[in-house]
Amino acid sequence: MDFVQAFDRFYLDLINLLTPVLLKTSDVTNRVDESGRYAMLNVYGDIGKHFIIYPFNAEQVCFAYTFRKPIAEGEFWRTLTNDQALGFIRECGFTQWASPINTFISNTSRWMKVGLYDRSELSTWYEHRVVLVVDAAHSTAPHHIQGTNQVMEDA
Repeated sequence: MDFVQAFDRFYLDLINLLTPVLLKTSDVTNRVDESGRYAMLNVYGDIGKHFIIYPFNAEQVCFAYTFRKPIAEGEFWRTLTNDQALGFIRECGFTQWASPINTFISNTSRWMKVGLYDRSELSTWYEHRVVLVVDAAHSTAPHHIQGTNQVMEDA
């Protein structure tokens, strides 16, 4: 699975602009904070496609696109130029979701492409005096606070 993450200079109020358009997709979940602004917006599109946006700080939002594709050997994390990111997003069909998303995309200042990989469970998590726990033992995606869940499971 590839994961594209972007940090944007737009104010959080722009999330409110996204909501009416994104509600046309198959599954949307959102969280509203005390001020009435969206604290998080999740959109699930076609099989394996996901868009999430949430506050990074008072003036910035973080948004990410995830989707499944074959593993590219040797390509894990790398920065992208705006042109590379736009081409990558067009190739994956995200530009068809909603026009406000294109505004986020075209005004983004920093792009990273991150590979997330599904791994099979290990048959054993220990050898001699070494025990694997949390992220070393579980191959979960680095979001949705899964690391915390795995700590509790391992304890």
